[in-house]
Amino acid sequence: MCLLRSQVIETTGSHVASLWGASLPVTVTEVLTLSGDGAEVTVRLGTGGWAWLVSGRRLVVWRYKSGGGRAQCRELSLPPAALAHRAGLCLVGQGGGGQTPWCLAVSPEGVVRYWPSIAQEGTSSEISAELSGQECFKVTDIHPVGSLLSTTTATLVLIHHTQHGIACRRLAAPSGNYHKDSSFLASCVTITNNCRATWGNWTKDVLFTGGLSASRGRGGQDGVSGCQTESR
Repeated sequence: MCLLRSQVIETTGSHVASLWGASLPVTVTEVLTLSGDGAEVTVRLGTGGWAWLVSGRRLVVWRYKSGGGRAQCRELSLPPAALAHRAGLCLVGQGGGGQTPWCLAVSPEGVVRYWPSIAQEGTSSEISAELSGQECFKVTDIHPVGSLLSTTTATLVLIHHTQHGIACRRLAAPSGNYHKDSSFLASCVTITNNCRATWGNWTKDVLFTGGLSASRGRGGQDGVSGCQTESR
């Protein structure tokens, strides 16, 4: 990984703290400068070289790694919310063939807004996750299936998004005597190649996230249309 800019801030016997990456875009610097002491500003880095900052209803997306082209910085508007928006409830992903990145944002109350391209703010789609008052906690990318939304009360919602729109499907909790172990959130969410989301036993090749295991189906057939949720 090539460092675009490096300035050592502090050095210890085992660590070096330094500035890294390209200079911040003007819009990002502006948000940070104008934010008051009590303002909540959150930032998240994506694996594809994109970063995003959330302050109020402002969502600023920019590229922090060199991509060989012009530096890009876009500002999007988040849906209205009574609670504070957070960067942990947003995702930015890069499409194939060098396409402009897409963006997904979820309000703390569960309103999902999706932009197929961050370059076109007016083309967003919006849908409610129907959470009945639950507060959203985090959204995680599980490409190519979609995104997984979790709430503070352990509800899981699978969000499928394409160029044509978005759809949400709540994953049912397992039935039986799983409550005997309170730390056992779920045994497994298995997304199989015949597009059935099933709570079942542990499987190989799982994506492990804090007690939740999601497994992608073999053969790359991970579409979501017509998915069923069932409990065992």
